[in-house]
Amino acid sequence: GKPILTYEHTNDGPVYRPAVWEGGQFKSPNGKKVLTGLQYSQWLELPSPGSLESIELAPPEEAAGQLVISGWMPGGTFPRHPCDVVADFRIEGGPDRSDAYLRRICWFNGEALLFKRYGSKIDAECVRWMVLPPVEDDVSKLDTNVEGEA
Repeated sequence: GKPILTYEHTNDGPVYRPAVWEGGQFKSPNGKKVLTGLQYSQWLELPSPGSLESIELAPPEEAAGQLVISGWMPGGTFPRHPCDVVADFRIEGGPDRSDAYLRRICWFNGEALLFKRYGSKIDAECVRWMVLPPVEDDVSKLDTNVEGEA
């Protein structure tokens, strides 16, 4: 029932799609539509927008080649280099509405968050962000076997 972000590598670059695993099937983030034909090579579990919930990653074990993929960072900070980012933005509600939170996949160009790699700058307040891991060009080479399985 938690939101996840799926992604796969295509000829046009990585494709990201939010989904919820519920009742043995993928559904749209609002849970109203069953997603059919969803293809992905990797996924990340995400807290619900506006929940201010965080996901604690276990400390990495000391193993050669192990990599901690990502974690939520507070708004007002930025990644060290250009990369794909998933970010929650605060949208001011006005006098009759409360603030809303919007989650978007965006590009950090080294200075600002953009809607696309060469898109417009996002002027909304970033509440938190997470660097997305690079998408492997050839996911067939990834070792997905659990130790002890044949």
